[in-house]
Amino acid sequence: MKNRLLYVDDEGSNLRVFKSAFRRDYDVFIALSVKEGIKILEEQKIDVILSDQRMPDMTGVDFLQFAAHHSPDAVRILVTGFADFDAMKDAINKTQIAYYIQKPWDEVALAHVIENTLKIKNLENENYKQKRELLTTAVQISKTGQLINSTINILNNLLKKHTDSECCKDIIALKNHMKSHAQNHENWEAFNLRFTEVHPDFLIKLKKAHPKLTQSELKFSSYLRIHLSSTQIMSALNVSKEAIRKTRYRLRKKIDLQPEDSLEDYISKF
Repeated sequence: MKNRLLYVDDEGSNLRVFKSAFRRDYDVFIALSVKEGIKILEEQKIDVILSDQRMPDMTGVDFLQFAAHHSPDAVRILVTGFADFDAMKDAINKTQIAYYIQKPWDEVALAHVIENTLKIKNLENENYKQKRELLTTAVQISKTGQLINSTINILNNLLKKHTDSECCKDIIALKNHMKSHAQNHENWEAFNLRFTEVHPDFLIKLKKAHPKLTQSELKFSSYLRIHLSSTQIMSALNVSKEAIRKTRYRLRKKIDLQPEDSLEDYISKF
């Protein structure tokens, strides 16, 4: 499926040249007015929006500011004939415009701009997708840990109620099975696979900076890097609240953090 471009300009000749130049590689939409541009945005999912600055019904900056709210994922490019770009920088920054190009634009140069913006957009989308999958995996592991621990508590209460030796034997066997599942390294492997996709150098850099960190401390740091809460980390690692507190204390000591320093902020630097 081709990426979709929208170019809004009140000069029809510019629109015709643009469509002729880019229709082979993209689905091109053109609009002679802001009103037409808004209609297209309402009907189509646009990937790149280009707008001329000087238009009779609305400036390009104002239109792109509207587009930022209506189609926040679209890349926005301002086309302007102004020689002095400095006067427009504040307005441009407020609308988070990716690029601004000067008229008359060069077809080859504009093609590179559009291609590069789409590459960046696709990389950002892929990274966002990977981060969501990573967080989903971590939360699922945490929820599984919570379920296992609550089941073990139920089994402990059943042991207190029953006196039949065979029944108790079965309950103990089930409890041990649940414990072994909670401590299964496959949970960590599943998380670590996703984690290294998003943060490929995190553990390497952290171990290089602090070679004395243990495996459990590195695991804790990985969960901390994606901003899981202490409760979630506790369930994911299947450890007690006290164990989390001690791990946090040991980490701060080995990293040599000052009392006013944030462990989370430090970990996020890697």
